[in-house]
Amino acid sequence: METKQARKANTQAMIGRAGGPVLVGRLYQPRISSQAVSQWVLVPARRCLAIERITQGQVSRYQLRPDVYGPAPQAEPPAPAV
Repeated sequence: METKQARKANTQAMIGRAGGPVLVGRLYQPRISSQAVSQWVLVPARRCLAIERITQGQVSRYQLRPDVYGPAPQAEPPAPAV
């Protein structure tokens, strides 16, 4: 089981990949203060889709909250050439 400290470190790493708490707060509509973003132990589930959109998929909902969204779906294999 992941500790609260480990969850917060993982969340902050994902926010860093998204551009940091200031950028996430500015781009999220309506805006969120960077202080609020910095305090997240887990990204609120209702905010995951917007962060995925803001980062253009670089940080996915599956990475942010696997407890809510589950594992990332596998890509479909390409159709065989005929």
